[in-house]
Amino acid sequence: MNISVKRLGLPRYQEILDHWEQNLDTDALTYRGRHIWPVVKILYHMYTKSPHPIDLSAEPAAAFMEPPDLNEHLIFTAQYGKLAQQFLEEMSKHRVFDHLSPCDVLLVSESVNAYATLEGKRFDPFLDSLYYMFNDTYRFHKVEITVPPDTPPRWLEPVYIDPTAFVGMMDKLDAYRDSLASDSSGHRVEGYSAFKDSQRDTLGEVMIGEEAVIDFVRHVEALSRLFKMIYRHTRPRLVLVVDYASRFNVAACKAASEMGIPCADVQHGAAGGGRYNFKWSWHHMPPGGYGLLPRYFWVWGDRTREMMMGDRPPPDQYHKAIVGGHPWLTLWKDEKFIKRHGKLPAELESRLSGATKSILVTLPNAIETMDFDLLAETMTRAPKDWLWLVRLHPTDINETERYEALLMDRLQTADSRNLEITIATQANLAVLLRRVNVHLTDNSSACFDALEFGVPTVFFGSLGVEVFSEYLDDEVFQTAHNADELLTAIESPRPAAHSFISTSRKQAEKALKRMLV
Repeated sequence: MNISVKRLGLPRYQEILDHWEQNLDTDALTYRGRHIWPVVKILYHMYTKSPHPIDLSAEPAAAFMEPPDLNEHLIFTAQYGKLAQQFLEEMSKHRVFDHLSPCDVLLVSESVNAYATLEGKRFDPFLDSLYYMFNDTYRFHKVEITVPPDTPPRWLEPVYIDPTAFVGMMDKLDAYRDSLASDSSGHRVEGYSAFKDSQRDTLGEVMIGEEAVIDFVRHVEALSRLFKMIYRHTRPRLVLVVDYASRFNVAACKAASEMGIPCADVQHGAAGGGRYNFKWSWHHMPPGGYGLLPRYFWVWGDRTREMMMGDRPPPDQYHKAIVGGHPWLTLWKDEKFIKRHGKLPAELESRLSGATKSILVTLPNAIETMDFDLLAETMTRAPKDWLWLVRLHPTDINETERYEALLMDRLQTADSRNLEITIATQANLAVLLRRVNVHLTDNSSACFDALEFGVPTVFFGSLGVEVFSEYLDDEVFQTAHNADELLTAIESPRPAAHSFISTSRKQAEKALKRMLV
């Protein structure tokens, strides 16, 4: 089979990865004795997320996967003693952990996750929500990976970590160690030659090169030493991350695994509820599981758990999916919390009151490549007393001004007086969902949030139709392929009569107790 990879969508990549996992000896792919199949899947996930497919096959790898220049690092080998001293001096500066006492739960956040707001400060909706609910029961600490550390104020103030200098120093030490190796094991992935052949046979080219894998693993190994330092100070009983597939979070999982500390990835989105998510779907497990994966996956509901675990082969005791619910939504189901935090700016309240219909539009990231023609035509033809709340993806919140200008250009045929972008992006999603009539999206798991508030969702993008196909087949959501269909769906939406998320505090506490050691 030889196909054009440039035309593949996410579901097709998932099928290919599933095929490889079920038919190839993925256990044979090792680097420094460690199974690295999860890294391959993560890199494919990063490839499909990119709006412009990136060549990861170069030796060394290109674009955002730039690996260390080994030859450049080897010039330090003659001065190893000096380099080691320099490293120790650098590490002596990392005394920010000294004041941290032992804790029950360590929250490991990244700056990109602090996109919600609470009491005028940035809030990590999936980790900070757990602190909000259970800080009187368990001892929490929070660290945040941020480069640079100059960030807006946080509702839950973390210990900020800028790992740049640490990683650079460790890479140089690793390069020195590799240079002394009597063979090439430090520079090659065992079994990768055969996997390159499989990529060529299936895709017509090598999409993920060996150097891209090595680069990822080397950075993870360096970062894991930093996390071990943190764990030695905090001695957590449980480590929680959001989106384990970043280099930082894979390192956090690796360090926790090697120190015998449970680590869980808290679900933050749901592409197809898990059916089309490279990071959740596992058809093969080596004995003992993968050291680079979290021990647990904290999932929103039973359907996601069943998708993850339903066809899991033995040994299925590793990397279990445990239903803990949606922590942020759990807060927004509490009337006292809503009364205290659920107000919108007066300007938007006034516009909502004057609209006969309010439509929330959630956008994906990387909207530069998105086709806005259907949305623009629909907005132009819609009644003038409809209000359109267009919400940027959370990862774009720090560039709202730039993207708002782009949107105004793409939607220039629409009446800007009936359009709101800035407040719709900055306001909490749950607050908006309590006030709108219908939710439109190209491809967003906000469709599940909308169900919890009785708001119907209409998909108007081809990717959303693919990845949420099972829910569309079950008539949970609707689709629209042209402006006429979209206008009709907004006028007469299908009732939102399903729920796939647990929003119970009791459920969250049950999951915490099960994971804690």
